[in-house]
Amino acid sequence: MLSSVRIRVERKKMIHGACHPIMTMMTVMTERRKMRRRRRRRRKESILIILHTFYLQGNKEDEELSLADSYGVIPMPVVDSFEGEFYKGQIFHSKQAAQMAIKHHALQRNFQYGVVESSPSIWKVRCLRHKDDNCPWMVRFGYRDVGGEWTVRKAELVHSCSSTTQPTDHRHLDVDMISEAVKHLVRAQPNLSVLTVQAELKDKFNMQVTYKKAWYGKQRALEKLHGNWKESYNFLQTFLRVVKRKMPTSVIDWVRVPSTQPGHSIFQRVFWAYGPCIDGFKNCPGVMVVDGTFLTGKYKGVLVMASSFDGRKKIYQLHLP
Repeated sequence: MLSSVRIRVERKKMIHGACHPIMTMMTVMTERRKMRRRRRRRRKESILIILHTFYLQGNKEDEELSLADSYGVIPMPVVDSFEGEFYKGQIFHSKQAAQMAIKHHALQRNFQYGVVESSPSIWKVRCLRHKDDNCPWMVRFGYRDVGGEWTVRKAELVHSCSSTTQPTDHRHLDVDMISEAVKHLVRAQPNLSVLTVQAELKDKFNMQVTYKKAWYGKQRALEKLHGNWKESYNFLQTFLRVVKRKMPTSVIDWVRVPSTQPGHSIFQRVFWAYGPCIDGFKNCPGVMVVDGTFLTGKYKGVLVMASSFDGRKKIYQLHLP
């Protein structure tokens, strides 16, 4: 009798407790439903990506649209550069690409806008005169989980205001926009003059920017192409550590001066010679040529190189102090 009562009590505890087998089974079934939904969503997204690929390869548009309509999506190419109008469903690679497209659009049409909503998943802009002139112009972007892209969710492209922007002043022609506009020129000619940058901006946007602003824009373009000075400077120690690990016979010598802070020192200069270069110098004539050049960038100094000649009378680099 007591055992049967104990069994009923235990069953009652299991029914009302957290370890009830029926509740556990329901939890497992719920997780399985979620997994099935994820699989269906992934299959749907895969079909969308395939349709994008077909679109870019120039396949038949009718077949694409018939397949796309069955899944409620329309294949559209991802935008790299922007020259035209915005439309619903337009896709950009990143939020920065969407921001650059909006800036380019505003500069081409000579108006200004303001950001009214910005979050990890939404970015919305309006005409800067929407309060004064009740201008309806607005574009709203949303984040897509597929590939981390951004798409135009809503676009009102009609202006009811009159632009008051002067050709010599535009808030959206900032350093980032200038760097993107002249990056192709800086890539081809790193020592491009600032006057050439100003002329390019005048020709592209019909706006005259100051010498200082154009100079900063060129420097930003150089950073985007080759990295900035500070990152490259800090990367030197990591680079030489990897050199020593991959080529153990290499010689690396750091020279530091004492600092006012205990336990710290200040970098002064560094010398290194690659191990294979040291081994190869044994077969070169006993002649060494030392030459140096002044560093004219942000960090001043002298770059000294030691070289020799190989058996074919070619320059053989030895070390970099």
